[in-house]
Amino acid sequence: MPVEKGSQQQKDVYRRYEDALRLVHKKDYKKARSAFEKIREEFQDELEIVAKANEYIRVCDRRLGAAGETKTSGDELIDQGVMHHNLGDYRQAVACYSQALVQPGADQAVIQYALAASQAAQGETAKAVENLKKAIAGRPELRFTIRNDPDFRILDENLEFKELIRPRKSEV
Repeated sequence: MPVEKGSQQQKDVYRRYEDALRLVHKKDYKKARSAFEKIREEFQDELEIVAKANEYIRVCDRRLGAAGETKTSGDELIDQGVMHHNLGDYRQAVACYSQALVQPGADQAVIQYALAASQAAQGETAKAVENLKKAIAGRPELRFTIRNDPDFRILDENLEFKELIRPRKSEV
């Protein structure tokens, strides 16, 4: 049974999740992995937290497997960018996404979408909108996702953004 909203147990799971994220941020991947595993085991009914814990366990595994190596693959840079974005380190997220864009075989549209989210969070509206244009040009179906993504609410008053996410006849 899922944890009751506002309960002490819910507070505990989120506190432990935040503690595990801090370990990732400190690059203590072994302890972070262990903390995420405990969360996954003890809060199995909390599907959202378990999914996030699984994601970070994979990140920790990759980092532990590449100890001493610099991440260079596009997927790994995207993972790092997502992690930095989720931790509120948007400058570092932008740096990771920018590096991922030049990797062979990179999914440009997905990276530009993620890059735009971090740019929007930093207040770089023009850059965010430009990357969203590129993302939609590469994958038109992203228009719907962008319209519903809370990361882009900060752009709601921007006329260029409004036009960009406006449903097209083909979508109606």
